[in-house]
Amino acid sequence: MSTSAYASVCSSKQVVTDKCTIFKNDASLNRKINKFIGDMHSSCNKHDRAYNTLGADRGAADRRLQRDLRKDCLDNPFTMGACLPVVELAMAFVRSSGKELYLARQNEMLQHVKGVNSKMAADQCVTTPEHQGYIDDALLSHINSKFKAIVSRPPTAYERYEMLSRYVPGQGIQGSTFNNSLTSYAYNRRGINAPVITSISRYESVFPDVTYTWNPSILNKNYLQYDWSTTHTWGNQNAPKLEINFGNQFDMNANVSGFLKVKRSRDERDVFFFSHRFTARGSCSPSPDQFCTVLQPGP
Repeated sequence: MSTSAYASVCSSKQVVTDKCTIFKNDASLNRKINKFIGDMHSSCNKHDRAYNTLGADRGAADRRLQRDLRKDCLDNPFTMGACLPVVELAMAFVRSSGKELYLARQNEMLQHVKGVNSKMAADQCVTTPEHQGYIDDALLSHINSKFKAIVSRPPTAYERYEMLSRYVPGQGIQGSTFNNSLTSYAYNRRGINAPVITSISRYESVFPDVTYTWNPSILNKNYLQYDWSTTHTWGNQNAPKLEINFGNQFDMNANVSGFLKVKRSRDERDVFFFSHRFTARGSCSPSPDQFCTVLQPGP
C-alpha cells in the first residue's frame, strides 16, 4: 500500500533490444544470422542498451561489443572458424552505421528525460536518474561535481533532471553548449538552500516491541514537509522518520522499499529511493536476551 500524498513514480523508458542486426533492410537475412550466432544475442543486446544509455561513450560501447563477440566465438570451438568472419562483418556494419544509430537512440533517451523533467516540475510524478536507469554514471558524476563546485552543495534529484535535460548528444559530456548551460543553471541556483537527501539509515528497536525506524540524512532540513511512500506502510506518515512495527512472533524476511519526498517550497524539494532487505526479529526468535515457549497443539 502506498502512502504517497503527492505523486506516483515516473514511468521508465522501455529499451528495445533486437539481438544482432547486421543487415539494415533485410529482416530475413538477420533472422538467419541470429539463428547461427544464437549465443551472441546477449552481447548484441548489451550493446543496444549501451546506445540507449544517455551520455554513454559510443567508442567504448563498440570496443566492448567487439571483445564480447570475439569471446563468444572463441567459447564455441565448433563454429569458431565461421564465426569470426561474421563478427568482422558485424563490426564493419557498426563502424559504418553506428554513429547514426547511436545518435538516434541518444536523442530518444534525451526526449524521455525531458518528459520526465517536465512531469517532475509539475509534481505529476517523482523519480531519480539512478532509479530510472539508462543514465551514464560518468554523465551523472560530471553534472554533480560541476554543480557542487559552484553551489557548494550536491544537486537534488529535481536539479539533476533539469541539468540532464540540457545534454547535447552530438557533443558529449565535454561539449561547450552543454557545459555552458550547466554553469549558467548552477549560478542561478546559488543561495537556494534546497534540501538534499543524502541517505536513509535503518534502526531496530529492542524486543519485544519490534519497531524499525528509517531515518533520513538531509542537508538543509528545517521546515520541511515529508512524504513517505513505501510498500509496507499503513496510513499516511508525514514525519521526519518512518516507523514500521512488524509485530511478528518469529524471525521473518522482510523488504521495505519506496521513496521519500521532502519539500519546503516548489523550488526546494528532493526525492530519494531506498530498498532494505533484512530479517525482522521476532519476539520468540532464538536470542541470548529473549526466550519463548511455544505450546504445540495436542493430538
